[in-house]
Amino acid sequence: MPIHIELANLVIDKEAVATRYPGGIDGFRADHPYINDPETAHQEDGELFAIAAMNEDELYDRAERLTQLGFRFNTDTPDQNEFAFVNRYGGAQHKPLWLRHNSLHAWHRNCPASLQEKAVRLGKTSIGELVEMQDRGENVFGTLAN
Repeated sequence: MPIHIELANLVIDKEAVATRYPGGIDGFRADHPYINDPETAHQEDGELFAIAAMNEDELYDRAERLTQLGFRFNTDTPDQNEFAFVNRYGGAQHKPLWLRHNSLHAWHRNCPASLQEKAVRLGKTSIGELVEMQDRGENVFGTLAN
């Protein structure tokens, strides 16, 4: 399921969390209880975790912690990175092969095709139309689901 891109995001592959984070997925959720709290912009979908911030600098300590835990991250050869910085204005930095995104959403390449298509379609939609869709009750500025 695609996640909504906030100003700055640390997007983490859940497969890596399952194998590298102490306690796996449950351990990560326990250490990050604000994930999926409707009062925050942090998100989780079927393939990703996303920690949001106002700017990328606020995410560096979290990224450093992940690398200390053994998560792969290399700015020179980013293809196999297990997390990435994704910014609303500027896109992904050090983009791994599994990450897809547009100006509105980011998703894992293993995300269901119907949701990838929805994210691509919404990324081509005008802001006026997106606001109208949101006003009608469609979730276009959050984690996408069928």
